[in-house]
Amino acid sequence: MPVAWHNSTWVGNRTIDYLRAHRQEPFCLWASFPDPHQPFDAPAPWCYRVALLVEGPGVPAGQCIGDPVSTLDLAPTLCDDAGSELPVPVHGRSLRGLIESGHPQRDFARSEWHLRPSRSGVELQLQTVRTRRHKLTVEQISGAGELYDLQEDPGEMHNGFDDPAYAAVRRELLDMIAERPAD
Repeated sequence: MPVAWHNSTWVGNRTIDYLRAHRQEPFCLWASFPDPHQPFDAPAPWCYRVALLVEGPGVPAGQCIGDPVSTLDLAPTLCDDAGSELPVPVHGRSLRGLIESGHPQRDFARSEWHLRPSRSGVELQLQTVRTRRHKLTVEQISGAGELYDLQEDPGEMHNGFDDPAYAAVRRELLDMIAERPAD
């Protein structure tokens, strides 16, 4: 497919246009790159990590933080920044302290993605946990998974899920997934 036709190009170009047009006024922008992305092994040039970019009062300029965070943290962060309460309990936590101080807040972050068969042709129940060094995604129905050492393999090209050398790491990360509150 030509790069110009890909939905990631479309989203990216419109995001850049918006940022350029509104750089002098306050705004909150969510630019979602829905497909393709992990765990679907997207080809270049769409196989790169997407950053969370934050600018505003109390946010140090030019700071790059490598802590594990999740999209689950966005609602608590936005509510914290606005001085409001979340109407219901959530699994994420505010990133405000991390953004303002740059000091680590936690050892891992998790995310979940449940897909109905109408979306992908088969039902998927994906759970991911990410530490500073490793990332594990497990499909809960089949038990299939992907495990990457982000330090040794930042491009996520070597899946260590079934590699005996990663057995201890896999168990530790699976335990982190199992810690998820049952709600």
